[in-house]
Amino acid sequence: MLQPRHQVIFEAHLAWFLGTGGRSFTQFSRWAPVRMPAGTLDVYLDCAKGLKDTEIIGKADPYVVLKAGKATGKTKTCKDQGGSPVWGEKIRLHIAPGCKQLVLTIFNANTFYKDDIMGTATITLSEVFDADNKFPDGTFLSPSADYPVTRVDGKSQGKITLTLVFEEEGNNLNLGE
Repeated sequence: MLQPRHQVIFEAHLAWFLGTGGRSFTQFSRWAPVRMPAGTLDVYLDCAKGLKDTEIIGKADPYVVLKAGKATGKTKTCKDQGGSPVWGEKIRLHIAPGCKQLVLTIFNANTFYKDDIMGTATITLSEVFDADNKFPDGTFLSPSADYPVTRVDGKSQGKITLTLVFEEEGNNLNLGE
């Protein structure tokens, strides 16, 4: 759940994005991408659907580990939510210039043995944040989107839904405070 101030900022950016002449996200992504500058990447993790539940008894307890270059973050564990967890959580990552991708690894938390991987989603940041997604204040916004999840065996199964907001270093907008 977003704090009221975050919700207002997010909705303002989304309203601007949706009011850009009716162009869809797929139309934006075919234009030349920009090189990602250093800054803050806010990942709004909504949910996942259609994941393979790796728990033998009961339901899986999924959580996500996020990695963008050397920056990492982790969500809370969704107890007994199986293959359709709902996080409703924001993770903030401070990324270095030129960071190429965001990797989300979904794990099943286990008590007595090693946590197992339910799947992985990789997002190429230059495809998401191109020049047409950039606001005059240096902030980028990607609309909420579903990204495919790949299991350990290489098969595609399920999706994870999230929104990305990037604030270029030096803007001092304090979106996360």
